[in-house]
Parts: sequence; C-alpha cells; structure tokens
Amino acid sequence: MLHILLLILKFIGIIIAAILGILVLLVCIVLFVPVRYEIRGKSGGDLNSLKGKIKVTWFLHLFRADVYYKEKRLRWRIRLAFFKRNSDRSKETAGMHNKHEMKEDGKQKKGGTPNEEKHDENVEAVEEVKNNESISKEDEKTEEAVEETAEEECEADEKTEAKEKFKEDTENPESKGNRFLQKIKALCKKIKCTFLNICDKINTLREKKDKLIEFVEDEVHRNAFARVKKELFWYLRKLKPKKLESQIRFGFEDPSYTGKTLAYLSVLYPFFGEYMEIIPDFEQKILKGSLYVKGRIRASHLVHLAWKLFWDKNIRKSYKHIKEFSQL
Repeated sequence: MLHILLLILKFIGIIIAAILGILVLLVCIVLFVPVRYEIRGKSGGDLNSLKGKIKVTWFLHLFRADVYYKEKRLRWRIRLAFFKRNSDRSKETAGMHNKHEMKEDGKQKKGGTPNEEKHDENVEAVEEVKNNESISKEDEKTEEAVEETAEEECEADEKTEAKEKFKEDTENPESKGNRFLQKIKALCKKIKCTFLNICDKINTLREKKDKLIEFVEDEVHRNAFARVKKELFWYLRKLKPKKLESQIRFGFEDPSYTGKTLAYLSVLYPFFGEYMEIIPDFEQKILKGSLYVKGRIRASHLVHLAWKLFWDKNIRKSYKHIKEFSQL
C-alpha cells in the first residue's frame, strides 16, 4: 500500500515539474525571443506613387503580420501558426454575407409570409380599434381646447398685472428710484465677489508655485529624474534598429509645415543622424526617396527597465509626492 502511494506521489511530482518547466520555458520565450520588424518605403515624388511594406515576425515565423500600402490601398495579412486572416478574405466574407441576406429577402418577397392568410380574419378587429382611436382623439381635442382657453386666461391676467405695475411705477417715481438703487447695489456685490474669487485664485496659484519650486529643487526628486533619464536613454539605445537607410526629400505647399516637420525629425538626429539623409524643399510640394528599417525588440529589456525603476527609493518617494501634490 505504501509502495502504491509513493508511486502516485512520484507521478504527481513529475507532472507538476513538467508543468513548471513548460511555464518557465514559455516565460523565457516571451522574454528573450525578439520581435523582428522590417519597414520598406518608396515614393517617386507624390503621394500617388507612395509604396510601403511593414513585416513583423516572432518565434521562427510562428506569428507573422504584413501590412502593404500601394495605389492608395491598405492591405494586411496575419498568421498565427495555422490560422490565417487577411483583409481581402474579410471583404469577401462580408460581401457573401450581404448577398445571402439579399437572397433571403427576395425569397420572402416571392413566397409571401404565413401572416397574410390571417389578414382577412383580423380586418374587423382592426376597424374596431381604429374607431376607438378616433373617439379617443376627439376627447383629446376637447381637452386640448379647454387647456388652451385656460392658458389664454392666465396670459391675460399676467398682462393686466404688468400694466398695473407699470402704472404704479409711472405714478410713484420714488419706487422707481429705489429699484434702480437696488440694482446698483446688486451689481456692486457681484463685482466684489468676482474680485475676491480672483484674489483667492491668485493666492492658491502662488502657493502651488512655491510648492512646485520646492518639489523641483528637492534632491530626492532630482536624483529620481536623473535615474529615469539614464534608464530611458539606455532603453532607447536597445531599441535602435540594426539597419537604417533613408534618403528622403519632402516639402509642403505651406513652407511653415515643412519647417515644423523638419524640427520634429531633428529629434531623431542624435540617434540616427549618420544613417539618415533628409532634404527639405521649401519651394514645392514633393515626397521623394526611399526608406529601409530593420530591427528587433525584446521584452526582457522593458522588464529590466521596469525592475530598475521600481526598486529605486528616490523614484518611489517622488511618485508618492507627485500623487500628494496632484491632490492639492
């Protein structure tokens, strides 16, 4: 009996170890197997000649996604193991579904419905309902007429009251002057309240400004900012593509847009300046050149970044202080 129990425990331990091994293997695959990407683009001088392709693969092409752009058309294709899906097939299935619905509607129109046979039997009941509805409508009309007369009487009373007040105001100039003074007092009170509210807002902004300066000048927060900056630059270097070739000449109808785009692209120059050749054209609208990018992304780098930032004391303190500061 003891021998059988030990054998059962042995099998259970083997199964648990196998499950744990599979889980560890899956975690290692997700962390260390990179996601590879490849981007190609080409343009002959305008948007109509623009062509592009993006390919993303993972784990020996077990997962693959392709996106194509050509002749102002965007197409895509996704494959996960043996399951495939693309934009053309989705459009075909939608078209087949619409055709099927059209056929069913046509059959129903040709063959008729079973409710048509019962239509003759229910004609008398429908007529009775219509008669009852006409009677109820007449009753409603009479009620509406009574309500309209009552409203007209109320409006007449209001007009007479307004006329009486106007007569009193014309006859008694003192009451008119008192009302004018009351309006001036109310206006002064409103001005005073708005001025006090503006002063309160200015004081609160000054207090927040002082607290913000203290927050920025704190040594803990400075160290946290420096650590975050250092780790982010490390992560950006890991994201740097392995291959990058670009020769692009661009320009817009408005030269200001060309200048703004050049300013945005200048952010990439410290990282990819030696591989990029970007020529702005401020005289004409043009998009000409080619682009080729190839690289890979590992999830382990992102986990490494999050791990370092989480266990930094200065960053955790700064995060708590930011939450407290936002609640003010």
